[in-house]
Amino acid sequence: MFYKLVLPVCALTMLVAAGLLFNIQPMIGKMLLPKVGGAPAVWNVALACFQLMLLAGYLLSHLMRKLTAFTHGAVYCFLLVCAAATLPFSLPQNLPEVDSAPTRATAAAIIASVGAVFVALSLTAPTIQRLFAQSRHKEASDPYFLYAASNAGSFIGLLAYPFFIEPNFAVSEQTHLWKHGYWMLLLLAPLCLLLHKPREQTVVSHEAASPVLWKQSWEWILLALLPSSLTLGVTTFVSTDISPTPMLWVGTLALYLATFVIAFARRGAKLRALNLRIFPFIVLAAVATPLLQVRTEAMAMSLQLAAFFSVALACHTKLAEKRPSYEHLTVFYLCLSVGGALGGSFNAFVAPFIFNGFYEYPLALSLAYFVLGRKLTCQLTPKRLALVASILSAFMIVVVAINQVMPLESHVVASLVVMIFALCISLSHCLPKLACCALGVCLALTVGKQFFNDTQFQGRDFFGVISVRDSNDEAKERTLRHMMHGTTTHGVQIVGPLRRTVPTGYYSPETPIGELWNAMRPADIAAVGIGAGTLNCYAKSDDFVHFIDIDPLAVETAQKYFTFVTECPSPLVSIGDGRLVLQSDKRFYDLIVLDAFSSDAIPTHLLTREALEIYLRRLKPNGVLAFHVSSRFFDFEPVLAAAAVDLGLTAYRGRNRKRDESADTLFFGSVWIAMARDGATLRDIIPQNKNWRLAQTQPQIAAWRDDYSSLMRIMNPPPF
Repeated sequence: MFYKLVLPVCALTMLVAAGLLFNIQPMIGKMLLPKVGGAPAVWNVALACFQLMLLAGYLLSHLMRKLTAFTHGAVYCFLLVCAAATLPFSLPQNLPEVDSAPTRATAAAIIASVGAVFVALSLTAPTIQRLFAQSRHKEASDPYFLYAASNAGSFIGLLAYPFFIEPNFAVSEQTHLWKHGYWMLLLLAPLCLLLHKPREQTVVSHEAASPVLWKQSWEWILLALLPSSLTLGVTTFVSTDISPTPMLWVGTLALYLATFVIAFARRGAKLRALNLRIFPFIVLAAVATPLLQVRTEAMAMSLQLAAFFSVALACHTKLAEKRPSYEHLTVFYLCLSVGGALGGSFNAFVAPFIFNGFYEYPLALSLAYFVLGRKLTCQLTPKRLALVASILSAFMIVVVAINQVMPLESHVVASLVVMIFALCISLSHCLPKLACCALGVCLALTVGKQFFNDTQFQGRDFFGVISVRDSNDEAKERTLRHMMHGTTTHGVQIVGPLRRTVPTGYYSPETPIGELWNAMRPADIAAVGIGAGTLNCYAKSDDFVHFIDIDPLAVETAQKYFTFVTECPSPLVSIGDGRLVLQSDKRFYDLIVLDAFSSDAIPTHLLTREALEIYLRRLKPNGVLAFHVSSRFFDFEPVLAAAAVDLGLTAYRGRNRKRDESADTLFFGSVWIAMARDGATLRDIIPQNKNWRLAQTQPQIAAWRDDYSSLMRIMNPPPF
């Protein structure tokens, strides 16, 4: 009678193991931030490492296929016990320097800290399903539905992190909590082994006994590769536009796992069939979004996430349909892990070196459209042809009319025409190859868009994509040069001999930092984050300005394409993580400016209490810390206000809402936090106007530490 317990025990074991496996990923990501910085590529490299370790586990399981199921399970339990010796896990102390080898530093930290336990956990799915497949349970002939339970555990583990674990536990407490979950797995895994009672006689069909063909294996790999690449691609998109934090990484990975749950579940056939029909339209909208320059962040983000989810679900649905009999279970999982590792490795290790933009994401979308849509063929009847022609004509008339009333840029017009053509073809469910060609044109326009919008430079490295773009302000008869990181402006300059050294953007005299500088007149200044180098033009010839930036490409761009650094007093420039460089610095400063944005938000490890203590050690007794905290998505004021209270500092918030009002200046709305040891001194410095007030704490928001932070508590409503 005990064989009836096999299913619930096996399902619970897989759920717990998967929850632990995918809970460890955001946890180690959070631990990495103070060590290797906050670039979106950190998570891409981390996720690629996890996929490679998963591949190692599945390969090991496949190599054990010739063992009996019981022996296979016994080896798995032994490896779990051995890996327990590495708990609780922590990052090694002697990591490579991030500025010299960021990819190697990230990979080394992950493998050294969680490699053993991650590989042991990754053995769970193929091992437990093999034990169940050879049991006496009536459902044993098709164990793949347990894969849905496994991914459900992964999904729960991921979502538990940002909504429950991260807000309530420090990282050190999280690792001990995780260790208790691991002890639970150490009890469940041997129980699966004890309940294993193999069938007395196994009937193997000819189909099940036939070998797996290479063509079939490559199809599994490709269908696993595309969602994996898209996961990292959409993660880069989201974390570049918002903030490079584990909380946001979790969302895209959770969507990825949800598609596995739906695809391998016994129910939901109608939903899967509907998705296979509608995914081409969602992909078309997502590919066209960057070309049409959609300005609403929430809308653009929703389209990309919807396209990612739809394509991933379509790929995983095809995988579920093509799954083999349980005799080839380990081969199937090995191919899935090979595809996942190839997709993740391409995005993390190859794409940054061969592309100067985030082109791997639309490329993967277009490839998925071709792979999945190639079977949507049908006869091109006169009626269908007339439908395509009429819809295309109607839309073209609309585009021409809009262009007459409100002239559009050439690449926007071209994108609209191509997208409408592809959409019409897809609506008629005919000629999918032509639709794929149209998508290819959209992709080419995405890559070549820089040639249509006066892009002077575009480059990419580990820390993201930086571009320099010129725009004509005809109303004020001037040309503006913008420095962009992702979709966020990091600096702007008025091009021309008379005004090119005038501080602009977030550093204009009308902004809080401009007011603060003019009131202080500091002689020794450190700035974490160079941007376009605008701050440098406040300095006098005998002032000392020290710029610190972790991104060599940002420094090179500021020096080559802007004149703030080259034509104003020459600053000292250091390449490295801001808090690490200041920690080893020997100089004391009147003003330390923290403006190290990764697209739209400061990396969280620069706002912790430990980080502030480092800054204070480099600050003169009457010196001031200034944090640029402008963000569309997060309110950092209560976090820094709480840190100021803990450290006995006085903090003020400065904010200007106005924008450019004359032809001689250009400034943006911005939010700054100023801190000092002496409240009286700071009150004398702070301008007495409506832009400034005391920074306010909130009871539910505590100061961040290196082992504790929670973006959920400071998130603003979505900017629709």
